[in-house]
Amino acid sequence: MASLSAIHPPSFSFPLSQPANANTGVNIKTRTDTNTTPFDTLITALTHSLTTTPSPHLPTLTALLRDYTSHPDHWRAYAHADERKQYTRNLVAEVPGVFNLLMLVWTPGKKSPVHDHADSHCLMKMLQGELIERRFAMPEGGDGAGLDADTGVEDREAEQAKGGREGLRETQRTLFTEDKVAYISDQLGLHEMRNPSMTEFAVSLHLYTPPNAATYGCHVFDPETGEARHVMQGAYDSVRGVAT
Repeated sequence: MASLSAIHPPSFSFPLSQPANANTGVNIKTRTDTNTTPFDTLITALTHSLTTTPSPHLPTLTALLRDYTSHPDHWRAYAHADERKQYTRNLVAEVPGVFNLLMLVWTPGKKSPVHDHADSHCLMKMLQGELIERRFAMPEGGDGAGLDADTGVEDREAEQAKGGREGLRETQRTLFTEDKVAYISDQLGLHEMRNPSMTEFAVSLHLYTPPNAATYGCHVFDPETGEARHVMQGAYDSVRGVAT
């Protein structure tokens, strides 16, 4: 089994937004100031970089995410939680065809399925709490090729479904805590993300460029057999801070 590498100690809890009828056990507070926050500045800088360069400049994007120091007062309005779900997907910003920026709020003890990233770059910054990443080698025949506007998702799904019948091979486990930044693409493999806390929500910021999964969907994998299944992403839980 792959080793688990700790980044730094756990972080504190925070208030979250929540939908009606959801019992999160978290105090609800709303940011009342209208001044520009460092988080607003981060969104502006990411948007500028992604819309003024012909292709994503990963060192610049990574540096922007690392330079931002997380504070709940900056981003609380976007963090809609719902303990009835594994996690919520909250749209922070987007430019169609270029990128989307999502805030995920992870219910205690819950995880994502093992999934690919639809031939996109994905950068993640931890805003609060912890997540454990389990990374897996891409099964044979699922090297990330074939998902674009011309070939569509069917070609890739057929190829991925052929390989990995004996199960996915885990290659790495990493513990990410507040303010750490991670990167993954299909060239690096698949992953699963899990909130290890049984009492605290975790919050992470995810930048996808281009936003292929929002358009074409992605693939989730059975870790026991390696078989892939194409899924379309559901509706956002909130858009720019407003619950949907």
